[in-house]
Amino acid sequence: MRLIRTALVLAFVMAAACGTDTYVADDGGNSGSGSGSGSGSGSNTVGLPAHIAAASGDHQSGTVAGSLASAFVVTVTDALSRPVPGVEVSFAVATGGGSLSAAHVSTDPQGHASATLTLGTAAGTNTVDVSAAGITDQVVFTATAAAAAPAALTIVSGDPQTLAAGDTSQPLAVFVADAFGNAVGGATVTYA
Repeated sequence: MRLIRTALVLAFVMAAACGTDTYVADDGGNSGSGSGSGSGSGSNTVGLPAHIAAASGDHQSGTVAGSLASAFVVTVTDALSRPVPGVEVSFAVATGGGSLSAAHVSTDPQGHASATLTLGTAAGTNTVDVSAAGITDQVVFTATAAAAAPAALTIVSGDPQTLAAGDTSQPLAVFVADAFGNAVGGATVTYA
């Protein structure tokens, strides 16, 4: 009980001295009683960061090597679902390559942190893992990268052939790819 009271007073005094938002240990009213006072310019009292959750931006799609239209946004809250500002959130590309606008972002007054993904050069699924120190929850954002415009045509089979008059040729097959070597489906190929 004494340890909890000491931690609460210490957290309050430190936050008041810094003049920022105040974080207090808060388990929804189930802790022992204690008292303390202090002053500072902090205006919000919130619990310690307890949860991180996706707010917006999941399941987007775009073209390889292009930036997604919307940022990946998470919300950090305390045990009572109140937003917690000033928490460092880490964003990391897990699969698909690509890059992020930021790897570490502090939450804003609404508890939000965001980063924008530029997709990798391989068509397929891209994932980004998001976490914050001391929080066991983890968020995984998923995005799909589609091939870019056709940029290359490669012969697959059917060349060269030698045919006698009246013979049927083997199929002429080609592979259509974008500038990164991804297969481009639905491209029109003209044989002349």
